[in-house]
Amino acid sequence: MPRPPLSAAEFEAIVKLSGLRLTPTQSEEFLRVHAIVQTMCERVRTPGSGYDAEPAHVFKPIER
Repeated sequence: MPRPPLSAAEFEAIVKLSGLRLTPTQSEEFLRVHAIVQTMCERVRTPGSGYDAEPAHVFKPIER
């Protein structure tokens, strides 16, 4: 079940506890990005899934 996004007050409390000093613009941007990252994490990590549940990305350089 997806978690509800953080409220502005919850986000400000977390920022204050972390010791970060953000401008209001930075704070708004980080709050928006947090919601996007939270959605991505919920898509990738599901309980009980192992490493094989995620796609592997492999880069093999061309030998010359």
